[in-house]
Amino acid sequence: MSDHSEAPSKEFANTLALAIEAGCLTYRDTIPWADAIIASLDHPPLWICDLSTIKYRPDALRVIRDFLCAEPFEPIDAAKHAYLGFLWIRYERRELSWASFLNEAGKHSDG
Repeated sequence: MSDHSEAPSKEFANTLALAIEAGCLTYRDTIPWADAIIASLDHPPLWICDLSTIKYRPDALRVIRDFLCAEPFEPIDAAKHAYLGFLWIRYERRELSWASFLNEAGKHSDG
């Protein structure tokens, strides 16, 4: 998911949250990733330590969003198109039908 030499940025965390929200990533992806980050850093961020133990998607999103809303505050690109891209990946994997893809994309785009 990213280079393990430093803690992920808030921009990356935002993209990670969008991928989880879209259903493109699950705990089967995030837990091993978080474990690798923890193993590679002397002082891993608390939110990554928390994420390494969470299977329930809403809890994982809460942990990431709490990190995004914490100090130091940073402007983050909303990356609205990224969510649609993650839905497209699910469509390409045949996890979503065309109708489901359009429905989910429309819900997200229409806000």
